[in-house]
Amino acid sequence: MQTSMLYTVGRALTRAHDEGHVVDVLVGGVWLSGRIVGSDTAGVVLEDGQDHCIVRLEGIIAVRVRRGELVEDSADDAMPMPPPGTNRSGAHTARVVDVA
Repeated sequence: MQTSMLYTVGRALTRAHDEGHVVDVLVGGVWLSGRIVGSDTAGVVLEDGQDHCIVRLEGIIAVRVRRGELVEDSADDAMPMPPPGTNRSGAHTARVVDVA
């Protein structure tokens, strides 16, 4: 039994958004690039690092997903690694015993 999947423009954009990929969309003969920062049933918002571009889904002819270009999260959200033997809250999770 063969199965098939309909891979639509909307599905490609949703997966790219969920996985943090940069996309190129073809609209009116012009390629627009960016990271998807918002979407609804009518369109998507692309951010290229400087500008935002709102694109209606019905105007998108093609989508290119750049899987090799993951967008890095900002360092503001980064958390340092906890010291050995502690969890993220700083509580000790293991007790080290010196057997000398």
